[in-house]
Amino acid sequence: MPRSFVSRFSTALQLLLLSQYVPDLVQGLKCGIPFVTKDCIGDVDIRYDADKSYDLKENSDFWGNFEGLYSGYAYRYNTSGLPMSRIIEGFPFGVYNLFPTRYFENITVVGTRYIRTTYEVISHASKGPGLVFNVETFWTSTFEKDGSARKFGLFHPRDAANETVQISGDDVKELLVPSSANTAEISVKGIDDVGGVLTPFTLQASINVDETSSARVETYYQYLPDTGKRTLLYMQRFDMTKMDAEATWLAEIDAAVTAANVDALPPSPKLDTVRRPENIETQQCTKPNQALCVSEDTWQENDVNYLESPYVEPDGVLTGAFTAIVVVVAIAIGVLVFYFVNKAMMSKQEKRLKSAFGKAIGQHVKGGISNNVTPDELKKTFQKIDVDENGTISKAELKQIMMDSNGADLSDRDFEILYSSIDIDGDGALSFSEYAAFFASIANDGNTFEDDP
Repeated sequence: MPRSFVSRFSTALQLLLLSQYVPDLVQGLKCGIPFVTKDCIGDVDIRYDADKSYDLKENSDFWGNFEGLYSGYAYRYNTSGLPMSRIIEGFPFGVYNLFPTRYFENITVVGTRYIRTTYEVISHASKGPGLVFNVETFWTSTFEKDGSARKFGLFHPRDAANETVQISGDDVKELLVPSSANTAEISVKGIDDVGGVLTPFTLQASINVDETSSARVETYYQYLPDTGKRTLLYMQRFDMTKMDAEATWLAEIDAAVTAANVDALPPSPKLDTVRRPENIETQQCTKPNQALCVSEDTWQENDVNYLESPYVEPDGVLTGAFTAIVVVVAIAIGVLVFYFVNKAMMSKQEKRLKSAFGKAIGQHVKGGISNNVTPDELKKTFQKIDVDENGTISKAELKQIMMDSNGADLSDRDFEILYSSIDIDGDGALSFSEYAAFFASIANDGNTFEDDP
């Protein structure tokens, strides 16, 4: 066979083996298999680590420090940095003092879930009845596995007169990201209705906590339409102390409500959400059927433990060394297969050429060529082919007798193969011993090439 054909066949076979078996080999393999696959992405990026929990406390010490009951004050400033006092929409009792207000927080963290419950007691600027705003926010861990949490639910008495929890849409995105064991940053991006115009706004807040207190500063910005600029809306600061005892926390809420004269609110269903709170749960939304809490179905619709992460470790990628071994093995298999295929083809071709030569010579031997042919008969046929009587058969002499024989139409390439198979020493001339040895091989194959009648 020509070398070019052998090369093309071998290459094609190797590519076939690689295309058929290597993908199946890689598919389903895990990353990080020594020597076989490359390291897992999760080794350097925890988001891809399937063994890494989404638990907030496990991912950041901030949550253990932050969790607890707080009592303190909230301070609000206008754009000039002055204390705020204003009329609160929906409550027809005049102006309220927003600097400061009594502020209470219950921070509950369970696994991937964070519930922030606040009671803000707002006093009237003169002698009118005070208000209590009970706000609930619901958060869950993010896919980042860095201790960050995303707010997805909110109850606020001004926004939910029917005491239902509002689920955040795509118009507001609020994240809390711990930056250390005692600090965290809050960022909010959303769209608000400002004078009938949907206007982008942002919120930036920082939280600092220690074993006994919590301080938080929030800054609200509004983006001006068509200008790309932003303007300060207001700022608020929360200074609070962590309570050691639940009874003390509840007692301080009760005292603040009494001092603000909240019980003087007139009877009205519209005011039911801002009255003195009853049956305050210090483990808010951790028990079944609690008021102002999201259902378990809603939790699961937002909890990362029930959602598909965008950070999925892909199938293993073969290392260069292992790929090289696979290629070498594929080439070895290809060469081995080619060897046996080529050997079978050569054997078939050799038999065909022997048959053609045997028939050609058989026409000059009485009774044909068989395993009973005598040395004298072989000698006579050798001498008949050796036209120049120099004791050897040249290519020209052998080719001439093949051409003179009926049915011995061989191509030049086949003739060269035939002659080479007889010319054992490769000197370009067939001696009688080489001639006899070739016929001995024909006889060993059991072939008989009789002269045609």
